[in-house]
Amino acid sequence: MVKLFILNNTDIMLLVLVAVFICIKLIMLSKVPTRDKFALFLKSLGFRSQSQLRNVNSKRKQIFLRKSNSLNLVVYVSTVALLALYGFMRSF
Repeated sequence: MVKLFILNNTDIMLLVLVAVFICIKLIMLSKVPTRDKFALFLKSLGFRSQSQLRNVNSKRKQIFLRKSNSLNLVVYVSTVALLALYGFMRSF
């Protein structure tokens, strides 16, 4: 029963995860004063090192990118875990 639920609903769970991820990013981004929010959004999808974060001139951008790194880690690990679980369930 759990196997069927996972196999049938993995795509929906993945879409919900991505939608929540984008919504949280946009809410976080709305608090950052910048001219090009789309470029900052795209830049925030990758990980930034501590030295890169220290070189950011705006404190709000620095906080946004630091929180974005944490959010990216949670979402990317969740996505990999969900896909691994799907692959594991599909193999049996």
